[in-house]
Amino acid sequence: MPSEQSKQRGVFITGTDTGVGKTTVACALIPLLKIEGLPVIAVKPVETGCRVRGLDLVAEDAARLAKASPQTICRYRYTTAASAARAAELEGRPLYLADLLACCIHPEHYLVVEGAGGVLSPIACDGLNVDLIAALALPVVVVAEDRLGCINQTLMALEVLTQRNLETVAVVLNTIESTINRTDLDNHHELRSWTDVPVIGAQSDAPHRQTLAHLAALLRKQAK
Repeated sequence: MPSEQSKQRGVFITGTDTGVGKTTVACALIPLLKIEGLPVIAVKPVETGCRVRGLDLVAEDAARLAKASPQTICRYRYTTAASAARAAELEGRPLYLADLLACCIHPEHYLVVEGAGGVLSPIACDGLNVDLIAALALPVVVVAEDRLGCINQTLMALEVLTQRNLETVAVVLNTIESTINRTDLDNHHELRSWTDVPVIGAQSDAPHRQTLAHLAALLRKQAK
């Protein structure tokens, strides 16, 4: 691993699946990290399912990140709504881990990196999201949709990260509107009985500021 990467500070936001709220959580966390005095830069190395607008490809997740952190990088954009590796193959623009790593070398900044898809989603022709996380050696926040089935998905994601000796600092349960009224589920407390990783509850529109503020303070301490 190049020496520049070993000096890099930051956090990697990954998920149990696509569409679970990684961008929502990242956008809520960024201003809290800035309050902690960290020089944040957001990086969404690759985004698929982009919209064509004139000669540009609009990356909606990256655009949301840019509102929280004007210094946002999204270098690789594809129109195909598929894994990054598949989109790159179909559109004839191969994508490799080295390309994604090159987006993430900013030793003077604190990175908030958002992956594409879940922990084991192919993010490049030669690697999965977890391979990118391992190469960056950043602490991880796992985002899961607070719904039926998320315990299994979350524990599997945590197991994969543990097997790679990667540090998971928190799980964020993101409540989507379709499941917000499920009073028979208690994924938060069930997950806490199966893992020592802190579990944070959130709603899709406004993740709980106080608990995320505690996470931001923890990440600041790690960044020293």
